[in-house]
Amino acid sequence: MKLVSLVTLFVLSAFVASASAQTQFDAIPGEITYAKLPDAPVTLSVVGTDRAPLRTVYTIENQSDKVIWGMLVSGLPGTSAPTALANINLAKGAKMHEGSRLVKFDGSVKKWEVGVDSVLFRDGTIWGPSALPDSAYLRGIRDGMKMRAAEIRKLWNAGDEPALRRSISTVGPDEAMIPPPGRLRDGIVYGYNWASNEFHFNFQDHGDISGLLARLVEMEQMLGIPTDEKSKYILRRYYRAGEPVKILAVKHHDLILDIDEAVRIEGDWIGDIEVMLRNDSGKIIKHISLNVEFPETAENGDMIMSAMTWGRNQLGYLAPGTADPVAPGATVKLTWAGRCESVKRMVGSARPIESLRRIRLALSLVVYDDGTGWLRGQAVRPDPNNPLAWVPLADGK
Repeated sequence: MKLVSLVTLFVLSAFVASASAQTQFDAIPGEITYAKLPDAPVTLSVVGTDRAPLRTVYTIENQSDKVIWGMLVSGLPGTSAPTALANINLAKGAKMHEGSRLVKFDGSVKKWEVGVDSVLFRDGTIWGPSALPDSAYLRGIRDGMKMRAAEIRKLWNAGDEPALRRSISTVGPDEAMIPPPGRLRDGIVYGYNWASNEFHFNFQDHGDISGLLARLVEMEQMLGIPTDEKSKYILRRYYRAGEPVKILAVKHHDLILDIDEAVRIEGDWIGDIEVMLRNDSGKIIKHISLNVEFPETAENGDMIMSAMTWGRNQLGYLAPGTADPVAPGATVKLTWAGRCESVKRMVGSARPIESLRRIRLALSLVVYDDGTGWLRGQAVRPDPNNPLAWVPLADGK
């Protein structure tokens, strides 16, 4: 998303799987050099551009002994402002792909000098020149998220449900608790509201506070806040636009697993899961893609995810064991469709399955029988120049 501050911000690193899966990128139009920072805790390397959508693809490798929470990068090809990466949680020695979106190549720039201005570790310490004003903005994002998480934790521990409900509707931090106008303040407000949205969407989806603890624990873990919570959770990734498909239930054999509530399963709990969905779009659906993400694997590099699909995609491929179309109001069941063991091998290559505490479900793509679709919160239509890509639907209908 592009912020009015002219800093491009990427969060949660949702791009990584598509970048790591692709092996060929277009060359950058122009010369690339790298600022010399011999003691930098990261190495960054631009690998090219991706067309769908256009973005500059690069790799980041953590060479420090600490977990990197965020960083500020300048001079990425195609950008006109620093790029802030927040909440990436990259472990020691891990390497990941990222994609800088909103890029533009008009031929006016022939040389790009890429540099790392600052690195923010999960323990709150900072490396770097921090010469750019937006380094304070990046710190503020983390501070704002921590402020909001601390407020919700205090109310949760007190068992004060009425106060929790009131707090969830709060917009913005207490003015008396934040610094004077400036980039640090801007970051705090952004981080506070970002965290608030996570709790608000969760409350809206559940209709009560039953799912707040799971969302709070996940946020505390990503911010490096100590927690004694050891339960397993199946979480949701929320989009601000209305989702055309509703997740009704998740099953593990005969056991119903509640979204955002503790899962009472020992050992392997990612293999034999089924996800029940309902078509709430009002249209006939011919394809559904639901990403199953394993966010804890991102600490070791690119986050591992795999999709459960239903029906026929835009290239005509019919997902095994499914049929199309799905009428409005109808329900369908998504499974691994024979890929259970391969998914477990893929996840297990990054982290022992028994150590996983979180699975996140994210509705990715819905294709309607009229050829239009819904892609990660946006109404879209097929790109006439690329059968694998989508472009925004101008009127949103």
